[in-house]
Amino acid sequence: MSQSITLSLRRALAATAVGTLLLTLPGCGNTTPAPAASSTPGGNVAATVNGEPVSQDELNAELNRLHGREVLRKVVDDKLIQQAAKKDNITVSDAEVKRRMDELKGSPQYAALQRGTGMTDAEMEVQVRKAVTLQLLILPEIKETEKLAMYDQYREQLEKAHVYHVLLGSKGDADKALAALKGGKPFEAVAKEMSKDTGTKDLGGDLGWVSRPMIPDESMRTTVFTIAENTLSDPVKSQAGFHIVKVTARRKSYDDLKGDIQDTLSASRQENYLQRLRVKAEVKTRYDNATPAPAAAAAASPSPAATH
Repeated sequence: MSQSITLSLRRALAATAVGTLLLTLPGCGNTTPAPAASSTPGGNVAATVNGEPVSQDELNAELNRLHGREVLRKVVDDKLIQQAAKKDNITVSDAEVKRRMDELKGSPQYAALQRGTGMTDAEMEVQVRKAVTLQLLILPEIKETEKLAMYDQYREQLEKAHVYHVLLGSKGDADKALAALKGGKPFEAVAKEMSKDTGTKDLGGDLGWVSRPMIPDESMRTTVFTIAENTLSDPVKSQAGFHIVKVTARRKSYDDLKGDIQDTLSASRQENYLQRLRVKAEVKTRYDNATPAPAAAAAASPSPAATH
């Protein structure tokens, strides 16, 4: 799958409104995949090495030594968010969580996101609820004039198109694919049969919602943002090969993009908002008087405050 054409997981997720929030929420974006369920070793045995057991207690002690502070800080931040939401009478409805989850699942890369994080749908819903709660706490601080200013300044970069493509290895193959499409064969069927993009062919060529900065190839970028909706492009050459492109919808008005703008602005304020909560809170932990974690471990485990 060509890196220059297939969207990275991070960019594809960020293309959704809630994705921007999830990627900057403490503890999200760099999640270690959960271990696969297994019936062995089981009990208090985490592993066996040549028949000798490694206990779950040993594993927990090592995990706590290396990552305890980092994980506890995330838990503390979650508690601070919950307390702030309760104080401000903020609740996130199940309907809103479902809407956001539907938006996430609409991304072609959602399955890859789940594999990368090890989260189930239910666990992802928990993270979505936390992300939206934090956004609702921050949004009152963002003025409408600031949103409009961002739209005016970055209108071209913010515009999005829902793109489908078929990637072919040669101009001749691209001409054959285009002829099949013009002959009435469904785009999805042609993509599944002929596309060389293994990341999207089984999705009928669906690249999801993309913006100009997400398309590195100039010829593809020009085609995506000039072609009329629901028409077929001529073969477009890129470093990956030749593409037949179709755009099914666009988002370009302020109302269309307001959700993305709000999420981007609120995400940029998350760390500052959390820091203010931390400063005002009285937090005591088991690590307050403990020996600092090894420098190597600290370097390998970025703080939840880091930008994801």
